[in-house]
Amino acid sequence: MPLNFNIGSASVPASLEVDESTDGDVFGALEANTAFPDRDITIGRITAKLSVPQVTFNPGAGASVSMQAASSFTSGLAVFQNPQGVLNSLPLDPAVTLDFQTGRTTI
Repeated sequence: MPLNFNIGSASVPASLEVDESTDGDVFGALEANTAFPDRDITIGRITAKLSVPQVTFNPGAGASVSMQAASSFTSGLAVFQNPQGVLNSLPLDPAVTLDFQTGRTTI
């Protein structure tokens, strides 16, 4: 079951949902609001949703305007202990090498 966080207000509801593909110990740390495990971690799919309730107003006689908005996005998140791990996880062209330790780029 996904982990849901309601971060908005009653007038502007917003929520974050963390997919259950996230490792159990990471999922538990998020749920308990405690420190992440001391290792490289990947948090599975994260979905954020924001919606604004319908608003209706009457600008003049016989006219009515109604509006409602909603937005969402899905992303992922990873936490690495070593910057080289970030590069290793990216789908980069194998001919390109980046090294954060030396600051060198080879193409």
